[in-house]
Amino acid sequence: MTDEETQYAAVFTSRSNNRVVLTVNNSLNSWFDRSLGKGGSVIDFAQTYWPELSTEQIEQKLLEIMTRIESTGSPENRARRKRKPLKLPHYQIDQVRPLGQTNEITDFLKENRIVGNRRSECSRSPLFCY
Repeated sequence: MTDEETQYAAVFTSRSNNRVVLTVNNSLNSWFDRSLGKGGSVIDFAQTYWPELSTEQIEQKLLEIMTRIESTGSPENRARRKRKPLKLPHYQIDQVRPLGQTNEITDFLKENRIVGNRRSECSRSPLFCY
């Protein structure tokens, strides 16, 4: 992607994986949608986006959108929404002990079958036995 291109997730299809599908090239005034295998001019995009509208209705709709953009200013000039501060958790390790010396952790590991104390389990994975 370059500064001349803007990419979007699915516009014409109902995909939920947020994969980039639509690329708009601002310097060429063109678009291409990989999911459709189709692209073209602004008019081609509008005809694909609003297939039920006539050419005159599409022109009217595009004029309305352009008027709205001109009256509100470009998105780059609008004030950005303030972000809420996010406090990141901070953990500090006070002490490291060998496995089996902290009852709470040992119980958790046993309950989730992460460690075992039977000989058969220890012979397979001695790392998790104590």
